Amino acid sequence: MTRYSLIIALAILSAIAGTANAQQDQRKTELDMVYVGAYWMHRSADLFSQHAAEDLGVKVRFWPRRTGGLVWVATDRLSGGGAWDIVDDADIVFIMLTGNFDHQEGFCLDTVGETPFGDSQEKFRKDIEEFLAELDRNVDLDTTMVRVGLPAVMPYFRALWVERDVVEECSRAWSTRLDQWRESAASYGIPVIDVTSAWNGSDASVASPEEYFVTDRTHLNEQGAQAVAELMREGGYAPLQ
Repeated sequence: MTRYSLIIALAILSAIAGTANAQQDQRKTELDMVYVGAYWMHRSADLFSQHAAEDLGVKVRFWPRRTGGLVWVATDRLSGGGAWDIVDDADIVFIMLTGNFDHQEGFCLDTVGETPFGDSQEKFRKDIEEFLAELDRNVDLDTTMVRVGLPAVMPYFRALWVERDVVEECSRAWSTRLDQWRESAASYGIPVIDVTSAWNGSDASVASPEEYFVTDRTHLNEQGAQAVAELMREGGYAPLQ
């Protein structure tokens, strides 16, 4: 190779490296956050995206995919509706559960009904595993910040537990469901944002702070949304950092 050819080759390599570095810098200064979950947690996720932008010194684009709990997050519906195409390009994915856990019936799960919960624990475990396996296939967990938010017991429904004198029974049922999410998420290395533990204690027997809810006692007010956003923030930003 002549000296002139070598200079040209080095210039090309330098240009390619510069383009790669520019693209890398762009990735570091702009992040996409996708929120998958119910409307009542939407504001918390939005506030967290603002905190993330401040903490990481980047621009965070917030893309909500409100689903009314996990009813639209069932694996077949999420993939069939093309939602994975949005999730797999995200830098941050937040999946915020609601009390009824994919609209499963049962008064212990924040749903009006005559039984504590309407399906078997085995089916519930299978549904979680299928969803997390599909999430793992569509999202690179080594580079994407993925979190699962575990819900607090809404005051309105806890009042029904008290009225029916089933606080202990329903607390146990609630904890059992969340334990399955905790265990399954841990098996994939996905941290959880445990609002239940923070507000209701390790056994879910403590009432949620009434001041965090609007008058219907089922939806968060701004103070409650900010409290959840702070719990998200306390969980850190790995693996983005």
